[in-house]
Amino acid sequence: MMAHFKLLLLLVPGILGQTHFKKCKTFGSDLCFEAKIKEIVVKMVDKGTNDDVTVTFCSDTDTTQCCTTPALSSLLSDDWSSKDTETWKAKKFGKCKDQVYKIQKEMLVTVAKSGTKDRLQVDLIDIYLVGKNITKPKEKDILERFQCKKFDIGGSKLPTETVKCQTGPYHYQQIEKAIFKIDQDGTDNDVSFKIDSDANNVTCQKQLSRTFSDDWRRNKEEIWLRSDFGDCKSKLYKINTAPAFSIIKTGKDDLKVAASTFYMTRLDNGKTTKYNCGGFEIKGDCNKLICTHKFSSCTKSTVGAGAGVTPKTSTGRVKNAVKAIEAKATTTTTTPATTTKKKGFLSGLLG
Repeated sequence: MMAHFKLLLLLVPGILGQTHFKKCKTFGSDLCFEAKIKEIVVKMVDKGTNDDVTVTFCSDTDTTQCCTTPALSSLLSDDWSSKDTETWKAKKFGKCKDQVYKIQKEMLVTVAKSGTKDRLQVDLIDIYLVGKNITKPKEKDILERFQCKKFDIGGSKLPTETVKCQTGPYHYQQIEKAIFKIDQDGTDNDVSFKIDSDANNVTCQKQLSRTFSDDWRRNKEEIWLRSDFGDCKSKLYKINTAPAFSIIKTGKDDLKVAASTFYMTRLDNGKTTKYNCGGFEIKGDCNKLICTHKFSSCTKSTVGAGAGVTPKTSTGRVKNAVKAIEAKATTTTTTPATTTKKKGFLSGLLG
């Protein structure tokens, strides 16, 4: 039973807690983590070899952190043979067993063999790493997993090949943008946005409000950029399938939203995933019991690198708000408000 539980932990990286991310450099916003390699699992396909095989591991942030293992072999098994699966523990890595790698999004792994006669085909190398446990420092380290796909060396091909290895089967995402199309009922209550990882216990919640605008107003499109999300903007969310999104509201002023769209950047490939999560409505007294709407039927699509980024400064927002107020002031007809929404700061100045 205990062996089965340990296997489960190995197959589900991050189940024990959070990996400790910090800035890669003193200046800049890129995040990295530091880890040692615990073990690798190698899956061969049709072509194996009896030649000596070494593996070189490199960080993607510092080329001085490369390390090459001794020839990986075992006395009691036919290593690197056709259609075989081999597990190599860190104790087989020589000096590499103590090497610490600073990693941003991928590892560079080179497989090399001594001879040219045999051809070696590797379908997959899974690399399991251990790093600092920030949630429970006295407990075992956290596992991260990188996957290196398709090595084909020797024979008529070169005796060495380097592959970029990325996290898998999970990946990491960061928030880029959220868009809400408010329906006929806006609110003056506090509204917060929450993201939960589906692969570990990373979660973050941020109230969405601005000082110089009238937020969550009826018939308005709210665009919240990465800079609006406070500490949540810098968190990396480990994702197997999709993050969980929620809206939390206090107070008694109802809110109805026609459409909700969230953009998240994938760390492994730099592409943007768009989540269309539809509309929602929060009604009733949310003072006695805070009201939460958890999105459960989002559809996702890949929309390209940086597609969710909207270059807009706070100055630009103020200018747009002023234009909207000026346009409203020149309109000859008005529509009665259906909520008790108070005027924003600029609205108060301009009457």
